[in-house]
Order: sequence, then C-alpha cells, then structure tokens
Amino acid sequence: MPVVRPVSLAIPPHGVLAVESVHCAEFEMQLEVHPFHELYYLYKGRVQYFEQGMPQAIPFTEGAFYPIRRDVNHRIEDRSQATLIVLGLSPEYINNNADRWNLWEELCTRQHLPIYPDRATMDTLDKSYRRLVAEQSAPRIGSASVIRAEMDHMLVALARLPDAPAATGADARVASVLRMLEDSFFEEWDVDMAAERAHLSRRRFSDLFREQTGTSFLDKRNTLRLEYASRLLAEGRQTIAGAAFACGFGDLTHFYRLFRKQFGQPPKEWVKQLGIRN
Repeated sequence: MPVVRPVSLAIPPHGVLAVESVHCAEFEMQLEVHPFHELYYLYKGRVQYFEQGMPQAIPFTEGAFYPIRRDVNHRIEDRSQATLIVLGLSPEYINNNADRWNLWEELCTRQHLPIYPDRATMDTLDKSYRRLVAEQSAPRIGSASVIRAEMDHMLVALARLPDAPAATGADARVASVLRMLEDSFFEEWDVDMAAERAHLSRRRFSDLFREQTGTSFLDKRNTLRLEYASRLLAEGRQTIAGAAFACGFGDLTHFYRLFRKQFGQPPKEWVKQLGIRN
C-alpha cells in the first residue's frame, strides 16, 4: 500500500529486516536518525538523498544501492513516484562479525556512491533478496540463519563490484559475467546460462567473450576448474575423485580426459610426480 511517510522498522533479534516502501505522490520525509544501519535499494523511480552536513543532494535512479550508517541524520525526496526497498541491519549484526564489518565499511567508504550493479550481479542480488523475504514472511526452523546468510551474500556481491561509475553496454555485461565465473566456476555453468546473465544472444556473447579473453567460455570455465583441482591435489587433502567433484566435474572420466589435456598426464601420475600420497 502506498505511504506518505517513511515506514518504521523494528529490527528482529537476528539483525536483518527487509521492508518495501511504495511511495504515493504526497510522500514526505523529514530528517531522521535511526539506531540501525540501512541499505537502500531503489526498485523504481527517482529520488534525492540528503544527509546533514552534505553539501548537496545525491540523486538516485532505478537500480541504485546506497548504504547508510546508523545515527546519520538523513532524508530522501522523491523526484518521481518511487518504490524503495529498505534493508535494516542491527549494529550487532554488523559488529559481531569482523568480515561482515569489513564488508560494510567497504561499502560505506566507497568513492562512487550510489552503487549501480551490473545486470549479472543484479540477478544474484535479486535471488538473495527474494529468498530473504520468503524466509522472513514464513519463519521456520533455520530462517534466521538463512536470512543472515542471504544478507551476507548481498553485501559480498556489492563489495566485490569495482569502485567505479556504473558501466553499461554489452562489453561491460560480458566482463561482469567473467568476474562471476571466476568467483563461482565450480557451480553449474554453461554458455546459455552465461549469455542469459549478460542479456545477450548465445552467439553475441560467445563472440564478445572470446574478444575479451582469447578463448571460449567453456574452455575458460574448464581451465579455472582444472587449475583449482590441481591446487587441491597439490595440497594433498583431497582424493582425485574429491578434487574433481569440488571443482565442478560430475563425470570423473571427463575430468581425467581434460586434466590430461591440460597437464600432459593423468591426475594419478601428476600426483605421484609431486610425491604426494593421494
């Protein structure tokens, strides 16, 4: 239901709350101070963000994320009818985990704010947000853990974006998918999935990917997987089958064939050459 005033947030004990604020044409917000951190996500419309002591307003457009520290006097002003998603984060949620605190600091101290994620990253953020809301709306055993985990996932995805003005265009979308592949090559990836995340046809994506990397998407994926498998084997804590599974290969025969092609010998002989018991 559209609102004329900011929605109020009561952060639950697990420390994360997602609230959707649909603004009507008469929406107004005075300067407010909140005892919790906030992550704004402008789902629709255009707004301006004001902060006490800030020389000028910061404009947001659709798709923007903006972190706000606790106890900051701030307000927003609609420039068109807007829908704002507010993620409230308790101080305990941020402060009780050193890695999470570092992620939040990374976002809050960026030179380029607000943050405009590329389309591929936006797909990841949307999935985490939907899962978070689903668990929040129908709590069950483990919901608090899932909500914190999905919020953590969103913070990581935002913090790993380059601290630079938003890039657009097909080349930027392909580069974004490449970064995602480098972070998650062990997950299920194929050309169709990658092209969909870049919002390009399979052929156009494949051509641009080869221009940027000098190789095909599947060859790049397999190289990342095999290099990871070789590191696991060199550490001596994984069997050959375990390393193949961990790096994303479900077919051991296929793994053996590609490993031999990459390293010149089967994994068993390669491991023996290193003098590792496996």
